[in-house]
Amino acid sequence: MRAQNPAGPAVSGLVENLISMGMTTTAELLEFSADMAPPARVLQALGLQHDDTVLRLVRLRRHQNLPLSVSTVYLPHSVSHLAAEHLLDDRPVIRMLEEGGVRPHRAEQTLSAVPADDQVANWLGLAVSSPVIRLRRTILNDKGEPLEHYIGLYNPDHYEYHMMLTRDNSASQPQWRHIG
Repeated sequence: MRAQNPAGPAVSGLVENLISMGMTTTAELLEFSADMAPPARVLQALGLQHDDTVLRLVRLRRHQNLPLSVSTVYLPHSVSHLAAEHLLDDRPVIRMLEEGGVRPHRAEQTLSAVPADDQVANWLGLAVSSPVIRLRRTILNDKGEPLEHYIGLYNPDHYEYHMMLTRDNSASQPQWRHIG
């Protein structure tokens, strides 16, 4: 069920997919850290050593002028030059990497709900500790090398995640498979 809001129905799906469908979103740069020591979880996701640094971008994305998400993107230095501060615009960072010649091949993604901290609640116009949808995604190239680690926090009043499933009965234990 889609959340109802005064500005119309909630948007559904990945921001990149929304943009490709012609839905307009804007991205405001909130933080740019070129040599940041990331948390251990990010180091692990990007396959980096404990003393490595990354480029960290934090952006607020809006749809129909309503705050939709706060995204934090971590890039290893091997690709960070493709997201230099002067190059940033409303495009998703992965699109910028692709336009620079990087070829993403697959991703591992997790969805969960978490409480909004003070800063995120303020950016998204929510009460502190309100639930937000957290999407974590690590994108890899065809060699299995991590290219980007993304953490998106979405306002559930304006966003839902929709996917298509098919029933796979080929195994002894039938199960649902994601198809789009």
